[in-house]
Amino acid sequence: MREVIPDARRDPNLDLLRATAIGLVIVYHVVQMWPTPLNTLRKYTALGVYGVDLFFVLSGWLVGGLYWREQKENGRVSVIRFISRRILRTVPCYFVAFLISWGAVIMSDPKRSTFDPDYFFFLQNYEVIMPYFLISWSLCIEEHFYLVFPIAMQFITQCNLPLTGHLWLICLLPLAARIHESHQNVGVFGYAWTATHFRFEGLLAGVLASRMYWHSDKQWNALVTWSKRLYAPVLASAIILYFGSFEWFYTIGLALVAIGFLFLLVSLVAKPPVRFSTRPSVRYIALGSYSLYLTHAIMIHLSRQTIQHFALHSDALCGLVFAGLIMIGGWLFYLCVEKPFLLLRGRLVPSRVNL
Repeated sequence: MREVIPDARRDPNLDLLRATAIGLVIVYHVVQMWPTPLNTLRKYTALGVYGVDLFFVLSGWLVGGLYWREQKENGRVSVIRFISRRILRTVPCYFVAFLISWGAVIMSDPKRSTFDPDYFFFLQNYEVIMPYFLISWSLCIEEHFYLVFPIAMQFITQCNLPLTGHLWLICLLPLAARIHESHQNVGVFGYAWTATHFRFEGLLAGVLASRMYWHSDKQWNALVTWSKRLYAPVLASAIILYFGSFEWFYTIGLALVAIGFLFLLVSLVAKPPVRFSTRPSVRYIALGSYSLYLTHAIMIHLSRQTIQHFALHSDALCGLVFAGLIMIGGWLFYLCVEKPFLLLRGRLVPSRVNL
């Protein structure tokens, strides 16, 4: 028998991972935008940007679980319905946040406000350097994955190809692409870090783990055993590469980050709720994590302007302004935008899975 926790979406341990992921990303950006330079702290909080990779693994686990559950309960997956539900879950919120961000750019710096049509097609992550709404690079990768994954699964299944073997092989493609790209200037945040074919292994790893969970007790239990042993050394190896050789971190360190986060997720799925995971604050942050991600950058800029306007010099007061405005902005967006679209999706395209 599998070690159990049935519903991955409201598992307290996975809520803790969601809250951790958004917390890492927000801390990274807040320290970057702090009113006074925090160079020593910034060196370490820069690791927070890889909270995005934890989101990738979580998304792969969730989306893969929904796919395999629908397949198991109904005998087949309705690809059009599956993709439609993912689009309605993510795209309307994305466009609202994009329009808010673009409007803020127009107001603050009209010279940068030239409309970029790539943002309407989720292609901005392939630009050399994105002009604005920088956080959207990861959303592009997820949207590309949500579109391609169910179609690819149907193709592999209809062709009677060995599914697990092909998925593991595809997992190696981002690593190979990064090795090929490593001679370029990878010190600049842009195409080499944001293009989909460089960064999707975390999503696919989550899908693979969820397939083991739903289709093979033997494989799942083996994965749990190894995950408990390896998540800490794998993540530690990635951190060592990050501080030791940025080029090596780019080529293989990002793969270690994805694998380490996958092992961490699997080890937590196989446990009862851990300390802090059941706290209401963790659940609320996890519930609003998408809205917080979409809005935190603009709220950080608003916080800076507030701090400058009131000439605040206390780090404690600055921290309260950042935390307060980020949470207010995220929850207003959740209540006014994300939640209504979730309700609309439920009416327009009901799930075929027993949730």
